[in-house]
Amino acid sequence: MANITVIDYFKDWYFNHFDTDAEILSGSFDGTNTTLIFSDSLHLRFDLTFFNLSQGYTVISADPRTNTVVVGGDATDLIGTFVKITPPFFFNGTPLLVESEIIPLPANEKYPMLYFYEMVGGIKYAKGNNTGLRESWDVKLFFLDEAPKEGWTTTEHYEKIIVPLTKLVNRFINSIQYPNCCIMQEKEDISIINHINFGIFTKDKGHLKQIFTDKTSGIELNFRLNIRNC
Repeated sequence: MANITVIDYFKDWYFNHFDTDAEILSGSFDGTNTTLIFSDSLHLRFDLTFFNLSQGYTVISADPRTNTVVVGGDATDLIGTFVKITPPFFFNGTPLLVESEIIPLPANEKYPMLYFYEMVGGIKYAKGNNTGLRESWDVKLFFLDEAPKEGWTTTEHYEKIIVPLTKLVNRFINSIQYPNCCIMQEKEDISIINHINFGIFTKDKGHLKQIFTDKTSGIELNFRLNIRNC
């Protein structure tokens, strides 16, 4: 049997166990659109979708600070139900490989994005049998969304990308706490960095060059991903 990599473990957890569900707490229909109040709207923004069973709803507008989401038509039947918010598209590899993969894709097939960066540390095996820990990897994750080539202020980058992605990141961090299957992480060991105009960064000069041709902003997580026996 082929060796299972840390990316295999992570992808299995992300696609099969990462919960992006939310409850619709209340709402109102104005004759044209429905305004819904979510328990947590996560990263929802204009043109993203959420699902109730097989029915999809496209967002007209969203306010992450109030968990308010507007959709077309009468969707008040969703009040009191749970919906699944479409998670970010997943990409992994070196920047050059991911760039070649995403360049031909339309924006609605690559953003928002969860980018699993190439490994930045080596494998480490746990000592002893009482920890249940099999191996650990140092990883970088980037939660990114597309920004316009020009025109946005720093405040707009935060309001339209960083704030909603922060809600998603918080859900992600809470989800990888022990005892989630196969992977676990201590919350206090996670480094979080906001990136306006994501790219090559230096402490004294900020972002010097974009990593991808597309202009993006988002949030970087650095942590040791622990894989346990399960």
